Amino acid sequence: MPNDFGGIERYLCHLSQALLDAGQEVVVTAPPGSPLAQNLPLKAVPHAFRHKYDLKGIAGLIRLIQGEKPRALFAHFSPDYVPSGIAAKLAKSAPLVIVRHVAVPWKPQKARLYSRLAHGFIGVSEAVSQSVRSTGLECRTCLSGISPLKPTLNRLTAREKFGLDGFCVGTLGRIVPEKGHATVLAALTPDLPLTYHIFGSGSYEATLREKAKGLPVVFQGRTNDVAEATLGLDAVLIPSVWAEAFSLVVLEAMSLGKAIVASEVGGIPEAIVSGESGLLLPPDDPMAWQNSLFRLQNDGELVMRLGAAAKDRFESEFQLHHFSQRFLTTSSDLLPSPVPS
Repeated sequence: MPNDFGGIERYLCHLSQALLDAGQEVVVTAPPGSPLAQNLPLKAVPHAFRHKYDLKGIAGLIRLIQGEKPRALFAHFSPDYVPSGIAAKLAKSAPLVIVRHVAVPWKPQKARLYSRLAHGFIGVSEAVSQSVRSTGLECRTCLSGISPLKPTLNRLTAREKFGLDGFCVGTLGRIVPEKGHATVLAALTPDLPLTYHIFGSGSYEATLREKAKGLPVVFQGRTNDVAEATLGLDAVLIPSVWAEAFSLVVLEAMSLGKAIVASEVGGIPEAIVSGESGLLLPPDDPMAWQNSLFRLQNDGELVMRLGAAAKDRFESEFQLHHFSQRFLTTSSDLLPSPVPS
């Protein structure tokens, strides 16, 4: 399990809260002191695997399974699939379900190994599930949900806080090549009547700053005030050039009624209905992005309509109680029925 706080960790926090709200008993393991342990809505059981065949870690998980007696064990991080599967097999009481968070097929050898260790597979989007199925494995789909963002400031104050003036679009998250910031920069011109705000940091930032010279771009850096930053923007951009599994940034923007422009990749189209609750564009197509940004900047009614539809879709499909219902239904269909006592 990695010692960072990315999409999978955030997914686990939302899932844990959703299941707790639904009255379920939940046990989550996490490395002690890790960002995941610090952000979970419950106290994590300190546990981590040092490597794939960590005998001490496997023994510790067996003891936990025998003590807690869960109906199933759900593994979310690929480094943990093998030791978790071994522990589940040896404990003989809790089948392993592998939850896949990446829309990339496994190699045949890895797929065969996982098929022997796991009772079943869940993909966080249909795009992810299809990648699992392409290896010959059955996989069910369970779309996530989140708690809506709750800004502590109003929109005007949020805009003042981040220096947002005029029509502002932005991205939020890691600055790495696959997130597609460069596509947006290539779509901009010095005289385009909008400003592109980049929230976040990462290995590609220095290169991106060079590309952004002379363009209407503001690097905001990392912020913990994601709700306020999102609220202040006129439109949220997700220009990813790789197959996003199921973007939580999309759901966060939807929860605040933001107009969204996103790449039509991975699981993103499973959240956004193009032309209704957002605009879906080809990845790495600067001209398409330029045309859409210019269109939004000149059509305030469209911005409002897309944002309102996005919020309606969020409230009807992607809140925590929707997440828990989907996860519990998917799990119940997948797992063997409990043996009557």
